[in-house]
Amino acid sequence: MTVAFTADGSTIVTGGSDGTVRLWDADTLKQIGSNLPHDDNIAALAMVVGGDAIDVVSGMGKLYRWDLDPRRWADQACLVANRTLTRSEWRSALPGLPYDPACTG
Repeated sequence: MTVAFTADGSTIVTGGSDGTVRLWDADTLKQIGSNLPHDDNIAALAMVVGGDAIDVVSGMGKLYRWDLDPRRWADQACLVANRTLTRSEWRSALPGLPYDPACTG
């Protein structure tokens, strides 16, 4: 239903009538991460000044802001979890990736 690009052009953001927002790598056209769910169809997308977030307006007029900075995602996850992932949890959640937990401090 709607499309936006990050300021640097590296990421495409799409919003659909199925109520999801998706991030795509502009070079490979492969989806980045999981869908960002909403409770209604997406009426509009707009990049936030600075390019580190996207505002999403639903068909019912609700405004959502999604942070696009993975470092802040990691900081928030560490704050919520209040610990780092164990090696076993890492293998289960991120199979095939080398152990590199965000919450090391």
